[in-house]
Amino acid sequence: MIAASAAAMPPTAHCDGGAKVNRASRAPAAGRGPDAANRVASPADPHNHRSVSPGRSKSPPCVEVPDVDALAAARDVAALIGALGRRGDPEVRSSAAMALGRLGAPAVPALMAALGHRGPDTRYGAAWALGEIGDPAAIPALVACLLDPNRDVRRGAGTALGRIGTAALEPLLAALADRDAEVRAVAATALGAIGDASAVDPLLGALGDRSGAVRSGAVQALGRIGDATAVEPLVTLLGARDGGTRGSAAQALGRIRNSAAVEPLIAALADPDAEVRWAAVQALAEIGDARAVGTLTAALQDGDEGVRRAAREALETISGTPGPP
Repeated sequence: MIAASAAAMPPTAHCDGGAKVNRASRAPAAGRGPDAANRVASPADPHNHRSVSPGRSKSPPCVEVPDVDALAAARDVAALIGALGRRGDPEVRSSAAMALGRLGAPAVPALMAALGHRGPDTRYGAAWALGEIGDPAAIPALVACLLDPNRDVRRGAGTALGRIGTAALEPLLAALADRDAEVRAVAATALGAIGDASAVDPLLGALGDRSGAVRSGAVQALGRIGDATAVEPLVTLLGARDGGTRGSAAQALGRIRNSAAVEPLIAALADPDAEVRWAAVQALAEIGDARAVGTLTAALQDGDEGVRRAAREALETISGTPGPP
């Protein structure tokens, strides 16, 4: 791991059972954020610096905790990258990744190097920060991380490429044809995040992929891009064998908001899977076409409470009048 430099302010510490002393920063947890592992150390965990042998009552030693705000103020990139790999301390990892993202271009070379670090937490945090910075110079290194042995790192690299944007289109389109199904799935998701219409045809091709994860990623990506040429293929998927695919197709059609999907979505309200019916109701609400009012009114009697609730809300969205409770 990369050690903190001498220029950094002294770290605070965990002492006397783990109490934190003088922490300068508490980073909010938002979704996954830049923290990939969310790993909680146990007394038997070799990465837990407060581990003690069974039967011993000796007070645990102090564990130094980096002051991320101070490291960021000192622009200490090496120390912040070192903090990305702190096992058992997701707050420090998250704060360090966000701080590196705020540092911008000066941090890019070191972050690219950190993508080769032996610790997956460090690699994930580096990928997250590179996506936050958005420098196209990082694209080749992030593309290489699509083959990382750690799933979180692979997904983090794909997310970062999606955030970098159109400059990452070509390598992501190439990755959509990779022999590894997970690489293809990550690429599909990233292409959806970029939202460029040039990805529509390749993503339509991915709807026939042998991997369900790739098909799902392509469906969601097409919904995010919102190109009307995807409507007919997505309508076809409303008749797919598995409910997950049917539900994802309904959601994507709702995001595209094309009136040609209204009648097929109305028909999907008779689907045997409640999750599909719920997705169809949501999609009809997003499209907002009055043709759906009659069928949505009937859906107020659906056997599933979630579908009934969604139908009431959809009727209020479309007609401005809430359905009966």
